[in-house]
Amino acid sequence: MKTILITLLVLASLTACSTPYQKNGMTGGFTEVQLKDDIWRIKFGGNGYTTYETVQTYWLFRCSELAIEKGYDGFEILSNIPLASNLKQYLALQDGFHPVASYVPIYIPMDSGTRFPAIEGDIRLIKKPFESSPPKIFDATNLKSALEPLVKGDKCSVNQTAGNVCPHVHEYLFTKEQKERISI
Repeated sequence: MKTILITLLVLASLTACSTPYQKNGMTGGFTEVQLKDDIWRIKFGGNGYTTYETVQTYWLFRCSELAIEKGYDGFEILSNIPLASNLKQYLALQDGFHPVASYVPIYIPMDSGTRFPAIEGDIRLIKKPFESSPPKIFDATNLKSALEPLVKGDKCSVNQTAGNVCPHVHEYLFTKEQKERISI
């Protein structure tokens, strides 16, 4: 009986946290499947406490890590994945307006049950020479460097976003032209 109680307490504490960056486990994580020599399907799924921003950051980080691990310089996103770049938020910050980021979980009844945030998409691993062209083609080392402080650093401690990547401007998703226009 004591073992069952301890197990239930551990499970309860795990389910009250957002998904960490990890291989797929009890609270979510990443999976990958090689489809061809240079094409991979990557998925990162969170739990009910994980924000989409966290899932997106971790998915991109895993794509970068995989490219580097396999001896490639970058990757191209082949799937039509909606990546949030927050360009409008960045422009508002430049103008002195500081929007308050918040996360409000909303339950939407569906036939198949509750859906948790996830990104699944195919990528092609590429070698140089190529021109980095976010949000479709990325230099793996540069993207990994930009994301590493978010993935391995401090997480948010604000109520519903506790344990998640803090809301941030996704400058690494801006095109070269966007960066030049707003002087990043």
